[in-house]
Amino acid sequence: MSGRIWIAVAIVVGVIVFHVVGTLYRDYTGWFDAESSTPLNPRVSLLETADSHTLHEVRLASDSGADIVGLLGLPNGPPPYPLIIVQGGYHRGKEAMKLVGEETLRKGYALFSMDYRYTGSKDNPVLLYFQVRGGLRDAVRDLCRVMDYFETRPDIDPHREVMVGVSLGALFGPIMAGVDGRIDYLALIYGGGNLGEIVRANAGVHWFLAEIVAGISNLVYAPFEPLRYADRISPRPLLMIHGTGDEWVPARCASEFFDKAGEPKKIIWHDRGHIRSFHADEIARLVGEVLEWLDEEIPRTP
Repeated sequence: MSGRIWIAVAIVVGVIVFHVVGTLYRDYTGWFDAESSTPLNPRVSLLETADSHTLHEVRLASDSGADIVGLLGLPNGPPPYPLIIVQGGYHRGKEAMKLVGEETLRKGYALFSMDYRYTGSKDNPVLLYFQVRGGLRDAVRDLCRVMDYFETRPDIDPHREVMVGVSLGALFGPIMAGVDGRIDYLALIYGGGNLGEIVRANAGVHWFLAEIVAGISNLVYAPFEPLRYADRISPRPLLMIHGTGDEWVPARCASEFFDKAGEPKKIIWHDRGHIRSFHADEIARLVGEVLEWLDEEIPRTP
């Protein structure tokens, strides 16, 4: 090669390295900012009245104008209520709060879960891989809008607001704690850090291809890497619950996140694999552990 070609190659490699480093180490906090000038336009409908609570559908305008749809359970005791926002898997959406609802509402907590607005491909895995990035960003922005809404409600205590993320929902917990200071307590159930390692564990392809996909994921999904936000949680309390045999989010990923987070923090290990929504007995145990932790951490009166 001539000297000019070597110089050109060096420039191209330098640009690529500069872009990669910039992507991995950029501060993405502002990237999640929603357009706050868009009116929330809240619409609340009563769905159910029970002995312990009332259940409502809540619709809010997102920053794009599309509806954010969620379920809100309110206990029948006197307000203001501590609030728990529960986010689970993609298909569970706003129904996640029903998995933990009855006991939590009886203990005096308001509960909220929202649907994810992702509307991209569900059949093409390659297209899905890249489209999901926008859907994840929308979910964080929507959760920030949800926090805006609860600021307007006098029946919700602004100093006792809890984010509980389960599985996919555990991805949003650290981001929300990092970009939105209104989250007072954070619980991550079967979640962790190091997205590249999580991708490797779930790729289901030859190890060489898994390494390539993991490397691409570290770039494409850099804004969503939980480890970016782990040290921003403290001094707010953190609870993690994880399975030593989790096949989706390896235990080492939970340990890595926990080690990076500051105090106060607590981790509970169970000798089992990843949690599923049909594991009713296990979900009941997890709910009990979260509520026990909250009873220790949250003042029961404003």
